[in-house]
Amino acid sequence: MALRLLLLTCIALYFPPTLYGQKCPVWKQERDCNPIYERSTGLQLYVGGPTGLGSVDISGFAAKYISLHAGIGINFSGFDMGVAFHLPMRSRHVTLYGGTDLSYVDRNGVIFLPVGGRYIFCNGISVGMEVLPGADTDGEYILWGSFKIGYFFRRKY
Repeated sequence: MALRLLLLTCIALYFPPTLYGQKCPVWKQERDCNPIYERSTGLQLYVGGPTGLGSVDISGFAAKYISLHAGIGINFSGFDMGVAFHLPMRSRHVTLYGGTDLSYVDRNGVIFLPVGGRYIFCNGISVGMEVLPGADTDGEYILWGSFKIGYFFRRKY
């Protein structure tokens, strides 16, 4: 049931962001690449993160500075979804963000407030780190972190 809910959420909310992202001309050279805008949707593998030891998630920009994501734990121990607000940056490769993340792990709901950063190479590979302070449904405070690596797909113009 939880997997079906996650799948429906991904389809309804997270695939359409490619329609709203910013466009960059295809003819740009490698030195002119802007992967944050040219590659707005991707898959990421988390070590740590909101679902415990690891997860896989899909993320995409819904607007210029707002991204949405949904993920599932590697051992299907839980799932998460959230929204991140990215700071305007002068760098074309780095994005810093903060947001909210709702997780359900081992029959326990957790609200995280992730703060982190991500670097996207021109070829679409991304690396990032985040700190996840949060609280669970029992009222206990949690401080967690994650390292993530992923690939962001080139948009079709």
